[in-house]
Amino acid sequence: MNAPPRNVVVVGRDAELWLAAAAIRRALAMSDVSVDAVQLPSKLPAWAVVPTLPPIEALHRRIGIDERELIAATGGSFSLGWQFGQSGDGFFHAWASYGHAIAGQDFLPCWLRASRFGLRLPFQDFSLSAVAARTCRLMRPDSETARFGRTDFAYQLPAHLYAALVKRHALALGVIGHNAADLDVERTQHGNVKAVCLPGGARLGADLYVDATGTDALLIGPSRAEEPEAGLVDRLLTSHAPRLKRLPPFASVVPSSGGWTLLLPTQTGTHVAHAFSSECESDEHAVRAASNAAQFDLREISITPLIQRTTGPHWAGNVVAIGAAAASLDPLHGAGLHLAQLGIVHLLNLFPVSADHHAEQDEFNRVMSESVARIRDFQDAYYKLSSNKGSLWSRARSRSVSPDLEHRIATFMARGEVAPLEHESFSHDSWRALFIGLRVLPESWPPSVDHVPVETLQAEIGGMVEFIRAKVLQQMDHGAHLQRLAHASS
Repeated sequence: MNAPPRNVVVVGRDAELWLAAAAIRRALAMSDVSVDAVQLPSKLPAWAVVPTLPPIEALHRRIGIDERELIAATGGSFSLGWQFGQSGDGFFHAWASYGHAIAGQDFLPCWLRASRFGLRLPFQDFSLSAVAARTCRLMRPDSETARFGRTDFAYQLPAHLYAALVKRHALALGVIGHNAADLDVERTQHGNVKAVCLPGGARLGADLYVDATGTDALLIGPSRAEEPEAGLVDRLLTSHAPRLKRLPPFASVVPSSGGWTLLLPTQTGTHVAHAFSSECESDEHAVRAASNAAQFDLREISITPLIQRTTGPHWAGNVVAIGAAAASLDPLHGAGLHLAQLGIVHLLNLFPVSADHHAEQDEFNRVMSESVARIRDFQDAYYKLSSNKGSLWSRARSRSVSPDLEHRIATFMARGEVAPLEHESFSHDSWRALFIGLRVLPESWPPSVDHVPVETLQAEIGGMVEFIRAKVLQQMDHGAHLQRLAHASS
């Protein structure tokens, strides 16, 4: 038999499970591909919030979730980017572009050259989204902003309500749902999955299995149970604080001596996550650091090991692992759900055309391994280049990084350019914002920029500042926009 897969079983938890099941069913229903989804109990606390990256909107559209429904059903919020440190000495990484070309030259080298001639405006002041975020306004793209540059956004979504919403859409698309407190995996003598056995005797066989069970990696195989990698942070505290009076449209990272605290504001409250090193910070100190960052005496607290694994195949035999079942990352920059989305998208692009899927499997593993490496480099750049004080950050600066990241840092320092690599999740604008925010300033710029007259630089930059100021003042307050969406959907 050489037919393509006709039955897919997805096993997992939370939004990753239902996003995978819904997307596969939506894309392949016309090819008579059936999808069963086995939902295991969630391990997330009741207050958990999922940060997303801008590409999630495309996946939502694919499975029929629109923005109004998303915000109304979850009580989530928008994110224009991430604030690192306090506004005075930190920086903002916007999901947006910075400035626009001047006389055919890229904005960054023009800004560098203008700075040599006395410009004192920081790089982030040339992002519509970064400036809007400072005033708690939500920057919505329109024809004028599109001509200026990119203004993307993401979401911060209460995890359980988000998973329930995606589940409803998956079932409406024809996914067959099953609930299971636990399960057994029946394997062939070669290690392939033969069936998933549920309590009560139900047995689900399939041509292809998708593992969305998180770090348990129940289907992909025993190799995933090996010792985790030694990450800089190895414990994760989560808690929650009240909703902020004025809701900022961004996430915040507040560093401490032994870790960092992530604050994710939503309509229902503020999710607090503190990633830290057990070698640098005790659990008690972590609670104090997280409470200080949240400016609230945290009471309901969960502290768990933070498992990081980035090696191993993403597709083995007849099992495709997505999200944390394939690679569990540091939570910095909130790329966890995005990694699951990448797995879903690339699986659909490489869905087997026959029972012999070795070629698709090899390509999937190559693409996903490179995608994980690019995300890991972006995370490592913050640790490596940050001037934060404390034992964790001293260790981070002394650690080696990948040759690709070393090359990127060197190229940027030399001439302000970001070396292009395949399978990036973070744009060149994001890399530039990160490097400059961490005070990695290029020593020079491409010589062609010197041909732009200083007067032209000054006039164009002045025009940008005025346009950004005027456009931001036209935008609605984030909280008011959320209220408008709620009224529109009721």
